[in-house]
Amino acid sequence: AAPTIEALETATKEAEKATRPDIWKGTLDSGLSIRRGERDTFDANAAFSAVRTVPTNTLTLKLTAAYGEADDTLNTQRAAASGKWQFYPLAERRFYYYVTSGVEHDLGRQLELRSSSGGGVGYLFIDEKRRKFSSDIGFEYAHERWENFKRGERRKLIDSTQQTGFDGLLVLVHSVGAGARPLDFAAVADSVRLADQIVDPDVLEKVRTENHVNVVGTTHYEQAIFKASKLINDLSMFPSLDELGNFRAVNEAVFTTPLSEQLSLRVSLRTEFDNDPGRDEISEWDNTLVTGIRYQF
Repeated sequence: AAPTIEALETATKEAEKATRPDIWKGTLDSGLSIRRGERDTFDANAAFSAVRTVPTNTLTLKLTAAYGEADDTLNTQRAAASGKWQFYPLAERRFYYYVTSGVEHDLGRQLELRSSSGGGVGYLFIDEKRRKFSSDIGFEYAHERWENFKRGERRKLIDSTQQTGFDGLLVLVHSVGAGARPLDFAAVADSVRLADQIVDPDVLEKVRTENHVNVVGTTHYEQAIFKASKLINDLSMFPSLDELGNFRAVNEAVFTTPLSEQLSLRVSLRTEFDNDPGRDEISEWDNTLVTGIRYQF
């Protein structure tokens, strides 16, 4: 019997789907660590990425989040979102222009918010089946909001300053009332100063704002290992143009090995360096090792 029209249409659609390349690809990463004993700890992280690829351009979107507690005390609260659009003017898809934008929050480093936007050019130097290497350079404008105090620290300083002013005012009133100090211009000036210390304590603002123009240099390297495992390394450097000598650098090394067609084991080491973290008690270096599961779709 001859095939029906419906069967032919279904077969045509399936053939088109099989030959049509996937425009969108994505990954979902998750990791969890719980410890109960002499110290109780909880750490969780998640990441999502989506890549849209067409002949002339590529769009990459990323979301990451991490949360951690130690003995019921918050020690990690980090989130970031970024987008990068690459345009390839030539058919060989090696040279490209790019624009990028992102936001970041990291309570551990007392970074309330960093928002940045920029652009530049890049080149895909190696494009092989088992190895890829690309690099780009450009400029970005970054707006940062840093917390001057740890959580609850500023409130304690305000209370202490107000209490000192209140105690000083009581001593002044008692001294004048007992006749130990005359009620003169100096006494009135001291009372006004102490009262102002109570009403409006002179404490640093909770947040300080910084704006920077940075050069941005990045490299991306992929290397296949064994049959299906992969090693990926992304390095980004941000030397400042308005404060020469200041710079940040972020490196993330990732190893993945498949567990099934869509699941894989993922181990990553993220290292961040900032030679001006803002406060002496904050380290210039920050290292995060994460082991989790990746789902590809």
